[in-house]
Amino acid sequence: MSIIKLALRKYIKIKDLSTFKNPLFIGPHPDDIEFGCGALISKLKEKNADIHFVIVTDGAAGSKDPKIDSKTLKQIRTSEAKEASSYLGVSTIDFLEFMDGGSYETEDVIKKLCPYILKYKPDIIFSPDPNLSTESHIDHLKVSSAFRDASQILLYQNSLLSHGVSMEGLSPLDKPPFIAYYFTDRPNHYEKVNKKNIDDMVNALHLHKSQMEGGGDALITYFKLKMKVNGLKHFKGNAMEFRVLHPLMQHCYSSGE
Repeated sequence: MSIIKLALRKYIKIKDLSTFKNPLFIGPHPDDIEFGCGALISKLKEKNADIHFVIVTDGAAGSKDPKIDSKTLKQIRTSEAKEASSYLGVSTIDFLEFMDGGSYETEDVIKKLCPYILKYKPDIIFSPDPNLSTESHIDHLKVSSAFRDASQILLYQNSLLSHGVSMEGLSPLDKPPFIAYYFTDRPNHYEKVNKKNIDDMVNALHLHKSQMEGGGDALITYFKLKMKVNGLKHFKGNAMEFRVLHPLMQHCYSSGE
């Protein structure tokens, strides 16, 4: 282990994710949060956390059925997302309603996303990893990049205003929250989850009925297998993987890799 990593481990503590009380989860599509974080959300709810979802796109491109129009699919996926989040005990779910498929700019996502972060003032924010080397989905790339870029302006009113963020009734964050990236290939934290947490995740995903046909169950099997492998490697039974950034690691500092 490098000297830098040793120093970071001593002075920058990454605590168990289930200890956070006011997490906010950002999802490019209506089912991404459940795939990437569902078992953790079940664990957080057991600890009485106040959990918030923000879904960026409307999911209206998420079907190969030529008979279903985008307006109908949007309504279906919104309803499914509400049902799944309610099952998991999520406090709030908000929809930014960008068109599924990436025909928008990251700057527009920053403008609409920031007010929700300022409103809920989370102690940790979950997002897909903007640096996942294999990611090619344009919505995942744009949404994760938008959050990464937004994360450094949340404390500064002038920066927020310069990006066109509406500040009516809102104020900048007092301190930066932790960041936890899911869908990552550079995890630095493995969160232990139990069978009930995993069952809750699977049950929530099956409430996204429109997405379970043609590959949904295969993805569930993949993520369950990853949790098992992570648990075996780190002596935790089953574990979800995240790349967690302490507030001090989000600007200038290297993780020593």
